[in-house]
Amino acid sequence: MIDNVTPSTGWLIVQRELTGSVRIADASDIWITVVFSTPSRTIAGANAALAANASLVEAVRQAIRTPAPGAPPGPPAAVITAPALVESVRKVLQAEGIRASVDEVVRRTGPRMCLPTSRATLPAASR
Repeated sequence: MIDNVTPSTGWLIVQRELTGSVRIADASDIWITVVFSTPSRTIAGANAALAANASLVEAVRQAIRTPAPGAPPGPPAAVITAPALVESVRKVLQAEGIRASVDEVVRRTGPRMCLPTSRATLPAASR
């Protein structure tokens, strides 16, 4: 007998430094991290902080513990992110008790085309 199968979710995690674009009194740096959920294409978590790692940690925690409305609950099956964030994302997921593959995304062709650098794929429902 086969139990009900629920589609897996994946995450795309992006981070940007907003220093110079956003000004906060007594803050030299500002970072934003956004966790996009697939296949729902919604923001599961987001955070702005004065340090890159703090922003990443809190965005992931929000996506896990209190996902934004419309985002699927639960941990991701796979995560893709920029090459510079791969190790940090792995550490944050491990600290949160999440076992998910984390792969790099690099720009291949065109200004909006990003693909994983490995053969890893997101869950079938997101393709």
